[in-house]
Amino acid sequence: SDQKIWSKAIKDTSGLREFYELNSDKWAWPLRANVEIFSSSKKEILEESYILKKEDKISSDSIVKIANTSSPLNLSFESGVLPFEGNEVLSNFETKLGISDIKLLDNKYTFLVIKELIQPAPKKLKEAEGLIVSEFQEYLESQWLKEMQQKHKIDVNFDVLYSIREKP
Repeated sequence: SDQKIWSKAIKDTSGLREFYELNSDKWAWPLRANVEIFSSSKKEILEESYILKKEDKISSDSIVKIANTSSPLNLSFESGVLPFEGNEVLSNFETKLGISDIKLLDNKYTFLVIKELIQPAPKKLKEAEGLIVSEFQEYLESQWLKEMQQKHKIDVNFDVLYSIREKP
C-alpha cells in the first residue's frame, strides 16, 4: 500500500496535478474581503477613529497610535484578507466596498473598511496541498481496491469462520 498509495501520492506530482485539475472546484475560497477592522469598548474612541478614517487623511496605523496614546487597549485593529463565511465580525456587515457604519458587536463598537471584495475561486494547488494530497491518497486507495477485487476472487467459508473460537 505504501508503493501504490502513500508514497505515490507524494511522489507522483503529475498525477497529483491532474487529480487537482479534475477536482479543483472541491477546494475553493469563499467570498473574501481585503478588510480593515477597527473596534473598541469605548464608543467615543471608535467614533473619533471613524471620523479620521472617513476623512482618509492619515493612515490606519496612525489612527491606532492616536487612539492608543493613553492605553494600548483603547482601539484594536486588524487587517488582511478574511472570509465572510464563518467570520463573526464580517458576517454582521454588508458585503460592499468602503467604510461601514458603526455596530455594537459583543460589547465592542466596531466598523470596518472593505478595500476589495474577492470573489469565490478555486484554491491553487500550493494553497490546499495537504488536503489535496490526502484526497488523492483516498482516490488511489479506492482505485487500488477496485483493481484488487477485479483480479482476485474472495471466497469466505462461513462454516470455518464461525467455527473459530477464542480459547479461554
